[in-house]
Amino acid sequence: MGRQILVDTILQANPHFSVEDPVITIIKKELESDALLAELRVINNEELTYNPFIVELLINESTDLIQSCIQQRTELKNLEVTLLTDSINKILSRKRRSYEKAVIDADANIPAAHKTLSKQYRLKYSENSIMSDDESSDAVKRYEDTLKAARTDLRTEFETYEDLLIDFSKDANSGLNYFLRYKEKKELYWEDLKELFRKLKSLERGFATVYRIVAPLPELSQSGLLNQYYLWLKSNLLKLSKILETEQEFTLFIPIKNGFRTRKGGIAILFPTENLRGQPWRETFDEMRNAGEFVFKLPPAILEFKRHIRTRSIGVLVRTKDRQDLQEFWNLTITLPKQVDSTGHEWRIPKLVVTATNSRDLLYDYQAKSLSYFNANPFARDGDWRIEFPETSSIDNPRRSDIILDVILVLRVAVTE
Repeated sequence: MGRQILVDTILQANPHFSVEDPVITIIKKELESDALLAELRVINNEELTYNPFIVELLINESTDLIQSCIQQRTELKNLEVTLLTDSINKILSRKRRSYEKAVIDADANIPAAHKTLSKQYRLKYSENSIMSDDESSDAVKRYEDTLKAARTDLRTEFETYEDLLIDFSKDANSGLNYFLRYKEKKELYWEDLKELFRKLKSLERGFATVYRIVAPLPELSQSGLLNQYYLWLKSNLLKLSKILETEQEFTLFIPIKNGFRTRKGGIAILFPTENLRGQPWRETFDEMRNAGEFVFKLPPAILEFKRHIRTRSIGVLVRTKDRQDLQEFWNLTITLPKQVDSTGHEWRIPKLVVTATNSRDLLYDYQAKSLSYFNANPFARDGDWRIEFPETSSIDNPRRSDIILDVILVLRVAVTE
């Protein structure tokens, strides 16, 4: 009802527009129009646009987009008021011009109006009549002529500047072109809302995958969709805040050859998925070292207690058996296990390149940090860890695998209960 009133008023005030005009077509549509909802349904049926594991980045970008959409929606509402007010003013301006012209025409059609008795300051009397005095009539005529001239000048001035405003408002770059501003703002609003939906769809699965927060997005509808998304995100952020109250970050140093000693004194062995062939793990380590490639899994027994763990950064240290004073560097390629989200969809993480060293003076923090594996589960069962060594070290010698005593995977992780 309200939008039809707006469209009808605009068309009445601007005869050069038609119902089929693109601007009028956009103005007729609701902020969450049927066409927009149709596009959102298409997005809803497609594969996710963004990696659901990067929850924190998606939260930041979704928050920014919601704020942008709210601001644009406010501007659109204000522009609707401006469009209605401007159209009403145009209609009233035309009515005022018509009225003033009618008054002038009517006044001009009254003969000898300056001799009207009620206007005189002096009258002439005779036996049968009362007439205006000639001097008084002349004075009234001079006064009325002066007043008419002033009114005509003022009316002409008003109409000149009104026409100037109308002409200026038709320019595409004019701030007074409310129609074009509204069209552009609404198109931007729709694009931002579609992008917000893409991110929230990924975030919906990310909440479930990374933090086990199962919260379906609101159904698509024209009833306050942006508000519903805001409330949905706000509600889940409150849940996430409670989870993060238990979060802590620490570093796991995991020696591939000698295993990881548990709290109970045992050794959590790293289980290879290939070429074990029944021999002891350490012999397999030697074979992998000589081949320049380590393939293994990380067993959850490394932590021994129920924790939800997420990767933050990855590094590698190398233990060598000779020339400890000689710093060597290897550019390694690391492949993480495949990651599976809450729906069973597989996400492959790109290979990482890190620099490993045998130096005790350099820490792992300078090594790989990337959003591609942010929040990845290092204990994922689907797939292997893979560390590939180059043919040579930094001092241009052969790979010198015989001097490598152990390779230590360094993981910076965040854990919650």
